[in-house]
Amino acid sequence: MKKIKPIVLFGVILALILSMMLFSGCKDTPENNTNDVKPITDDDYTLTLSGLQDAEGNLLEDIVIKKSTIKTLYETKPAIFDEENPAVASDKQDDDGNLIPHTVKGVYLEDLLADYTESAPINVYGSLTLYATDGYVAVATDEVFDSDGRGSKMVIALEFDGEVLTTKSSNGALRTIFHDQVANTWVKYLYKIEFSTELLKTPTVYSLYSLDEIDVTTYGGQYTKEESDGTYTYYGLDISKMIGPSNILKGVQEIDKMSVVAWDYISGSDTYREYQKWATYDIYSNAYILTSGVCDADATWALTRTPVLNGPEFPDGMSVKNVLSVSVFHSAIVSFDTAMKRYDPDADGKTDGSFNMKDLLILLNMFKLDTQYSVTKTNNSKVNVSYAQMLGAKVTKNDDGKYVLNYGDTSIVFKAIDVVI
Repeated sequence: MKKIKPIVLFGVILALILSMMLFSGCKDTPENNTNDVKPITDDDYTLTLSGLQDAEGNLLEDIVIKKSTIKTLYETKPAIFDEENPAVASDKQDDDGNLIPHTVKGVYLEDLLADYTESAPINVYGSLTLYATDGYVAVATDEVFDSDGRGSKMVIALEFDGEVLTTKSSNGALRTIFHDQVANTWVKYLYKIEFSTELLKTPTVYSLYSLDEIDVTTYGGQYTKEESDGTYTYYGLDISKMIGPSNILKGVQEIDKMSVVAWDYISGSDTYREYQKWATYDIYSNAYILTSGVCDADATWALTRTPVLNGPEFPDGMSVKNVLSVSVFHSAIVSFDTAMKRYDPDADGKTDGSFNMKDLLILLNMFKLDTQYSVTKTNNSKVNVSYAQMLGAKVTKNDDGKYVLNYGDTSIVFKAIDVVI
């Protein structure tokens, strides 16, 4: 037998070592994935249903549903809006004043509840709180989602305007659609729905405060936001400072939702409409009622469509412009500038610089038969006003820019109105 030359033996060993190194470098599993955990796929994305109740009113445990389950439901019970029968938001129009059409593929929430939960029917619930992964929160009342009344069946969309929704898409993995309802309930990046049997109605207000007369030294605030085109600074009232037993928003607790009413401008039709949005405590307690703003990079820029409900951590789409009132528990803050725009025009659109006070009180659930009122003047003195006097009272603005309550031969420059209990 011939001896193997040392140089040949060395070559064989070297080849074996290199082949082993190459094999070890081509593993499918990354080295840091020591537990062989599979990465989360789009089908593994989950939707949490919280606060569900059964037919007997018993609270159910939270239910977590995978997107793959929603896709399976779509195969047998699809909800489809196509080009011939598109979905529309009732408050979104194009430049010609037409509602903007959308194509949608998904499933109805009601079908999801029926097939995968022990929940009572949807009409048992009074509100849905919709949570998005980007921090957006929307509250939908039964008037939005109860199709037995004026509402529309909620769609959990899997496809929107031809885009298949994924965790990387501009709409997120899931989004809500309420056909022919306001757009603020069409939530992108949906990950949780909280159900409540509480019926959300505009709070009955006992104390009304004029926004312009609130002391900014005590309740004012500001915040800045860094944007790509400059630093923006916003000024207004800090709602967190106004919450408290001796403050403007008395008796407010974390369970209380805030009603925000705006006289909203619709650019497509160059018109206005009354618009209501609900906010949870964790949202409005970190919000501001903004009255002005500046930009360090553009001296001509100014905040418009004020007052604006916004905050430093608000995601896109959460702010409310042209605020008319915010009310929570039994207190309300009113922009009389916006109220004048809302209530001054008559049926023919004519204005005279005044409006009927009862129209605003009706909005705030403050106008009831035989109610007596206490009106606080700007000098803090008080005047009692009867139901009959308030019935005919008008609000005007004087030369000093102050709002005046006028009834009979009496005119009062005021800052607050309380119901006498």
